[in-house]
Amino acid sequence: AGTSTACGGTAPAGRPVSWQNYLALFNIPTFPGRVQFSYYPGDPDTWDLAGQIKSLDVTGTVTSLKVFNNLIIFTQTKAYQQFGDPDQTGMVVTLSDSIGCFKHESVQDCGGILTWLSAAGVHSWVGSGQFPTELISTPKAENASRIDDDIRKFAWDLPEFICSAYSPIDQAYFLGIRLRTIAGGSTTNRVYKYDFTNGQWFPWSADAICMETAILPFPVTGNLQPLVLMGSSNGTIRYWGFNDFIDKEITAALNETYTFTARSGDWDMG
Repeated sequence: AGTSTACGGTAPAGRPVSWQNYLALFNIPTFPGRVQFSYYPGDPDTWDLAGQIKSLDVTGTVTSLKVFNNLIIFTQTKAYQQFGDPDQTGMVVTLSDSIGCFKHESVQDCGGILTWLSAAGVHSWVGSGQFPTELISTPKAENASRIDDDIRKFAWDLPEFICSAYSPIDQAYFLGIRLRTIAGGSTTNRVYKYDFTNGQWFPWSADAICMETAILPFPVTGNLQPLVLMGSSNGTIRYWGFNDFIDKEITAALNETYTFTARSGDWDMG
């Protein structure tokens, strides 16, 4: 009691993640390669003791911090895993020296399968063994729809448009991103759905600028169904429910429906 008053220390600017009863911060402007922890467990207000802090520094800028069994720390080209709480030393291991995470908003825990976007594609990891487990942007099945060719067209200079969501009901990962089909040309939004059950991708081409993706449950004949909302800057709300995507315009007569079960060839997919 009274520890916060005696020690204090305001939290640095950054993005918070709860871990082992501590608050962890990343994306700290003054220390981009640092993860800093609150000083005491259960106390989110105390961040230093006589100038001492609890932190972890890695090479490169921390792009994502995700609780997945343990604490997974990404830069754009590396991945680390921390075991235990911040007081334990020697509990950080390197998962990869070459594969990281391009944007935190692409990371999802897909029912026990960590899924994220790196500069090389979309990866998955089951939490043990080889890291990553699979490059799912190039599915193993030869006849499966894939997005390898599209990844080469991602507008990597517009990371603010990257978003993702996971639907636990139908085991699907959604990734929203901007595409630039011609170097230096204009960009369009594209949303992809990866079906973990079938191990392949289904596309949905949306003209609106994607601002956020979310999964919301709503009752349908007594069952909970997923709803993917794609907010846009032009007044439309795009959502997926039942069997199709719906482009919900301000004027109902302009609504459009897109099937999410389209196969490769119906869209520009590799």
